[in-house]
Amino acid sequence: MTPKTQLVMVIGFWVIDWFLELQWLEYGAIGLGALFIVLPSVGIRIVWLWYRLAFVLSLIVNPVILGAVYWLFISPIALLFRLFGNDPLQKKPPSETNFKIRNKTYEAKDLKFPW
Repeated sequence: MTPKTQLVMVIGFWVIDWFLELQWLEYGAIGLGALFIVLPSVGIRIVWLWYRLAFVLSLIVNPVILGAVYWLFISPIALLFRLFGNDPLQKKPPSETNFKIRNKTYEAKDLKFPW
């Protein structure tokens, strides 16, 4: 997994350099690729640091994004539903009952073929 990650890091720096046109990123990608080839143990440590950075960022960024989605999208929609009285889960009891009283006198032909 480490060589693939190293390759992705080098290509990632080149792609960012291609979009932003920053010369130092191109040199950084070349240097990082050379370092990964010449000193594999250093490359493994750099990848380990990269994964640690990703883990720490996931602890910070994920709650922030989820909180922003909740407060900016879900809460306003819920408030609008509550204001306009929409009940998609049908938690309120219905105003009419489904039970109907029928006054019918059954005859023999009704019971002969019930279905």
